Amino acid sequence: MENQPIRVLQIGAGPFINRGVEKFLMDIYKNIDQGKVQFDFLTPCNCRNDTMRTQIENLGGQLYEFRIKPSKLLQHIIFFVKLIPFLKSHRYLILHINTGNIMVLTICSLVAKLLFIPQIIVHSHNTGICTFKYKILKTISMPILKLCPTNYFACSKLAGKFIFPRSVQKQVIIIHNAINITQFKFCETTRKIVRKKLNLSDKFVIGHVGAFINQKNHYFLIKIFNEVYRKNSNAVLLLIGAGELEAEIKTEVSNLGLDSAVYFYGTTPNTSELYQAMDCFVFPSQFEGLGIAAIEAQAAGLKTLCSDTIPQEAQITDLMQYMSLADDTKRWAEKILSYNNGYKRRDMSVEIKKAGYDIVNSAKLLEDLYLECAKKTSNTNT
Repeated sequence: MENQPIRVLQIGAGPFINRGVEKFLMDIYKNIDQGKVQFDFLTPCNCRNDTMRTQIENLGGQLYEFRIKPSKLLQHIIFFVKLIPFLKSHRYLILHINTGNIMVLTICSLVAKLLFIPQIIVHSHNTGICTFKYKILKTISMPILKLCPTNYFACSKLAGKFIFPRSVQKQVIIIHNAINITQFKFCETTRKIVRKKLNLSDKFVIGHVGAFINQKNHYFLIKIFNEVYRKNSNAVLLLIGAGELEAEIKTEVSNLGLDSAVYFYGTTPNTSELYQAMDCFVFPSQFEGLGIAAIEAQAAGLKTLCSDTIPQEAQITDLMQYMSLADDTKRWAEKILSYNNGYKRRDMSVEIKKAGYDIVNSAKLLEDLYLECAKKTSNTNT
């Protein structure tokens, strides 16, 4: 029907929760012109955030869940089987597949192509470690990822190179994992309130935001903090997130005698407030497609120390520095302790916007790309 918004199906790889890719897509959804473009969401797993479900419905979208239990290969097979009838009964003109999981990208692209869906967008949101298994999967996937998608997006150049065939690299469009700049802007009043609420007013607060999974490298982070704490017992480590390795990390913290100094905060939709309470941000991931938490930390005016596995695009201010994961944990600790002398936190809004990480601009870019895709489909049908 004329004057109806274009409906785009956003497909992810994991459970729908308030972090990473899902959070980015929700921020885009809130800032896009919903009179022109509407989103629906599909997750192979389930939704673990009722607030986000309600937000989607209030904005005019739908959230579909296959509720498949994670089991690697079997999960992918079940996903493939369920996806075919779903896409047959829900006729979308545009599919936007968002993940760093090469199998999900490949399966969705192939099914969409077989069902003659006109516009198939594959969007790489991650990198990874090139294991032998991954190399085999990539070899199998390359012909499909070369022939089936119509558009290639990535959150960084590295994320695009890691997933997509060399022959399509010139077609890859970089979509910055942007943020709500105003929300993360440093505020001294908020800082004092949050630190008092957490009983951290007089502490040296080292922060980290990320799921408890191997990628985020919590074991290494705990070892670093152990070195920091030996030299400064006033230091605390504030961990924001949840995940499958959380219990193991808590055990490691206990074994090192750090229970009173490590705070397991859990998940929250208000991470922006917690960044205000931190004195520095440490992000030693084994790999990242971009590392949006590092962008958020810089937006909050925080000294940010990251592993050199994180793409250069994430270094958008002079607040961020890189260190190698091969470096001794004592060297990481020495760098972190240098921030204990204090520094002037400042409004980073201009720098963040200039670097292209304003969510309003990213939403407009995606909106224009969707409208262009719809126009191509319309021209093809006439």
